[in-house]
Amino acid sequence: MLCTSGELYPNREDYYYFWLAYTTFLMFSIASIVVAQISLCIYFVSINLSKFEVICYHLERLRKMLDQSDENDPNEIEKIVKHTCANHYETLNFFRLFQIFSLRVLVFLSTYVFIALSTTGTMILYAFKIKNTFLILEMIISFLCILCFAFLMGHIGQILRNASDNLFYQSYFCGWYNLPKKSKKMMHMMMARCLTPCELQSAPLSFMKFNYENFNAVVNTSISYMTVIASVM
Repeated sequence: MLCTSGELYPNREDYYYFWLAYTTFLMFSIASIVVAQISLCIYFVSINLSKFEVICYHLERLRKMLDQSDENDPNEIEKIVKHTCANHYETLNFFRLFQIFSLRVLVFLSTYVFIALSTTGTMILYAFKIKNTFLILEMIISFLCILCFAFLMGHIGQILRNASDNLFYQSYFCGWYNLPKKSKKMMHMMMARCLTPCELQSAPLSFMKFNYENFNAVVNTSISYMTVIASVM
């Protein structure tokens, strides 16, 4: 067998139109898949947020009733509490179903972000090494797009987490201590369920949750891998 040398990348000037068509098709395909998946996540998260808003509205209504009058109808109060707790339980079940069906999507998105940040960052350093201006510009744009996408996923997860935490505070400050004994027990159960926040996650591990903190951790880890790979090139 004879060993022959070859270039890692073909000359883009000789294969300009082929390279342009290949890059356009590849980027469009990946972008379409990623945008479709993140749109699905945004849709279901928005539904969950709207359900949280409805529950907060009923809790605020309950608080005003307990603050404005000391002669409220216990049956009316119990009816509002039952309706609020039932809505909260249905919302949690909806979110659990969403987590089950979207687990593979979230795993794909988190894996894509981590690998893409590491590889595009490495390619930026390699492009600077070989002084390829076109490749530098292409990889920087790709890196920034993936970074914005990762921040968007973390932002969506953080909004959901904040809404879930706000629901706990709303239930705690609704004046539950003035409720009848039966209604008070239902509110205690609701507050206990609120102690576990609703969070987007692609695995039952804390570092796979989508929020600002983990977004920062993923970026730092990707940069670390990027520097390690670049050092051995």
